[in-house]
Amino acid sequence: MLRLLALFHSILASPIVKRQDFSDNTAILLQGGTFITYNETTASLEVINGSMLIINDTIVEIGANLPNLPPHIEIVNVTGRIITPGFVDTHRHGWQTAFRTQGEDLTLGRYFYTFANFGAAAQIFDAEDVYIGQLMGLYEAIDAGVTSIVDHAHHTWSKETAQAGLQASIDSGNRVWWCYAVQPVPIQSDPYVLDKNTTSWQLAQIAEMVTNRPLTGDRVNIGLAYDQLNLPEEEVASIFEFVKKQNLSLITTHYLGGVFQGEFHSIEVLDKYRLLDIDTPIIVSHASYITPQEIELLRKANQYISITSESEMHYGHGHPYSYSIQDQGSLGIDTHFTFSSDIITQMRMNMQTTRLTMYKMTIEQGHLPSNTGMTVNQAFLMGTRNGGLALRRDDIGVLKVVFDTNRPGLLGWKDAVAAIVLHANTGDIEHVIVDGKFRKRDRRLVDVDWITSQDRFLRTIPSASSEFIAHGVYSGRDAIPHATPIFFSLGGGKVTKVGEIFI
Repeated sequence: MLRLLALFHSILASPIVKRQDFSDNTAILLQGGTFITYNETTASLEVINGSMLIINDTIVEIGANLPNLPPHIEIVNVTGRIITPGFVDTHRHGWQTAFRTQGEDLTLGRYFYTFANFGAAAQIFDAEDVYIGQLMGLYEAIDAGVTSIVDHAHHTWSKETAQAGLQASIDSGNRVWWCYAVQPVPIQSDPYVLDKNTTSWQLAQIAEMVTNRPLTGDRVNIGLAYDQLNLPEEEVASIFEFVKKQNLSLITTHYLGGVFQGEFHSIEVLDKYRLLDIDTPIIVSHASYITPQEIELLRKANQYISITSESEMHYGHGHPYSYSIQDQGSLGIDTHFTFSSDIITQMRMNMQTTRLTMYKMTIEQGHLPSNTGMTVNQAFLMGTRNGGLALRRDDIGVLKVVFDTNRPGLLGWKDAVAAIVLHANTGDIEHVIVDGKFRKRDRRLVDVDWITSQDRFLRTIPSASSEFIAHGVYSGRDAIPHATPIFFSLGGGKVTKVGEIFI
């Protein structure tokens, strides 16, 4: 039997979609669809036309003829539809929804001291701001068919803001690895001051959360987000020992390398400290300038990176070497307030930038490319099963959201995988099932009081945004080297240099 990626435990009561009482079992038959499955024997995608029987949160059977059906079952006609795994996002900061459209021309250095965890939000955002931003961001993910999310929760400036993010993750009905960021906290903007004596109370709160976490099955898991690998070995080792003691589900860490971090190489440091090859999964976000040595270290330890293609192009840290570690790579969104928040777009972008990189390498050697360098099947796996493997969960990334193929962009499809990777968009997603329950049905979120949530969000955001803008940019940005970029002028067509930029 297969455990559904998109079928996860719900904690919300009084579902909008009413069903007959099936006593101990809830059964759904998705009848007449095209199912993109994964064949463990051949280690490849397999497309099956037929029906799928789901009992509770388990796929019992997929096939053309399913004779042994339970007596009480909900039959959903999905004829002509494509059913895929729910998508897996291995790097996101869910609380930032309030900033939507405010980071349109933002570079990485400026982001650090404005919209990020070390920016003005640390002193301005309260628990309500964090809660409603996180909740609405996770609703947005469900709407886009993203049903497994690694949340690098760096809104942990106080016990209240930390608890708010966890509670919103629980209330969302989505599957979340909520990773508490143990980090310094900004306490003053001018001059810029960090409180670095935060580790003890943050670890104590994590331990309390683990003990008191509401029963959600394994739908919401608590992990650790930790970026302070430059601290002395004994301090870093003590943090990892805490993870083991508390049985946290995941460790996630940012790592760029190159000009952004000089000679500091996080993956090599973890290996040196004997903290890389451990039982707990570690997801390294971005790894833009990962070295060949670090790639081999990740393969040896079976740890993964999260490639956030759109983010890495938007902010400027790039992904020049991501093509060389696709086998240990998964996909993430990063800052959903700035651009797309769906994994379909990230699959497409990652595939096309990988193809372009391989084409250029071949052409520069004086040859014509004989293949694309990356297939649509590989791109699809990056956004689904590879995310599950990054979490060391082989039951994640192996089914399903339902796409309406009668819409203009998908009409006439022949290859189901290509239809999703190259032609689908979030508007094509008709149903999303999480733990045997519809979370989106007929293009509408289910079990969500949308009007109340929307009003609550819109009431909170104007005050938070106006305070944020008034607070200004933190002076800490002055510590980052600046450069003057070259812009292409669309008017006259000539190249001009434009102003100062905060990189």
